[in-house]
Amino acid sequence: MCGRKQIKLMKLEDTLEQVSQQGKDLYGRALEKTREGAGAADRILHRNTYNVLAAGILAGFVTGFLVSRGCRCGAS
Repeated sequence: MCGRKQIKLMKLEDTLEQVSQQGKDLYGRALEKTREGAGAADRILHRNTYNVLAAGILAGFVTGFLVSRGCRCGAS
């Protein structure tokens, strides 16, 4: 292989390695932030169990009400 092509190939490999490392770092930070967010959500749910339960029931009721109003099952 010619010297210039070998040098270009080595530079390309170095660049690829740097980009790969940056991707791994980004993934690690995103995973850490996701775990922090999940932990915060877990703490909130444990502190406010009944409020969250009531909000879920209310959201289900409202969703069911709106869906049933839009449904014209059996109507001609």
